Amino acid sequence: MSLPTHIYQEVTSQYGRAKVAQLKVGETIRLHQRVKEGKKTRLQVFEGIVIAIKHGQGLNGTFKVRRIAAGGVGVEKTFSFHQPSIEKIQTVKKAKINRAKLYYLRERFGKKARFSNEKITDTTWEHELDKEVGTASEENEPEKKVEPEKAEIKTEEPKEDAKEKDK
Repeated sequence: MSLPTHIYQEVTSQYGRAKVAQLKVGETIRLHQRVKEGKKTRLQVFEGIVIAIKHGQGLNGTFKVRRIAAGGVGVEKTFSFHQPSIEKIQTVKKAKINRAKLYYLRERFGKKARFSNEKITDTTWEHELDKEVGTASEENEPEKKVEPEKAEIKTEEPKEDAKEKDK
């Protein structure tokens, strides 16, 4: 049984994010996650390959990231697209792949687990509220205009050869 649309929209607006990371299977990402230890919170970075995306990018949507930890042990973590503890997701590499799930990487290691990578531009996804907090302090400060230095252009006359002077 599915939820009526008005209830789904209320839940999505309350718990969902306005902007969701656009991830694809095969991308190497760097995920910054807020971790609470006692009274302190810190950012923990988890970098790895996205090996699966399940249930789309709605409230139920999840993605699985795999990396090789110290000692050659494979570590996989599953994250929700709307998880509030995720601060930032950066795409490091994009790979050309033809599969929806990359579970076969569990048996591979070293050069056998490599993909042919494409060149990418810097794509970073940040939580919208954190961006607003970061820009609020910048808006209060007036913009500083930097004028480029004016370089003097010197033109030199071509030097005459010593032989021509003697004539």
